[in-house]
Amino acid sequence: MLNSFLPIPADSDFSIHNLPLGIFSTPDLSARPGMALGGYIVHLAALQEFGLLSDGGEELKIALKSNTLNALMECGPVVWKGLRLEVQQLFSEGNQSLWKGK
Repeated sequence: MLNSFLPIPADSDFSIHNLPLGIFSTPDLSARPGMALGGYIVHLAALQEFGLLSDGGEELKIALKSNTLNALMECGPVVWKGLRLEVQQLFSEGNQSLWKGK
């Protein structure tokens, strides 16, 4: 069974098995695509910039820095599925890419 190292309530709508794409922003960061994971937002462009996502080409790099989901949706379902699988692996228990200690 795949579990995240993040503390995610068992009744969360956004478990490691359900990673919806959406747009998020912060006071310091303009709107960007991300994925919900528990009570967290995964900043996809940051993962890519740190080399934690496979190189999806220039089209994906541009899409992950866009302020809408349009460009990412144009990349197609193969790309969305690939992103979800990579995020699942990065945030899964035992993965040392992001988490040291558990």
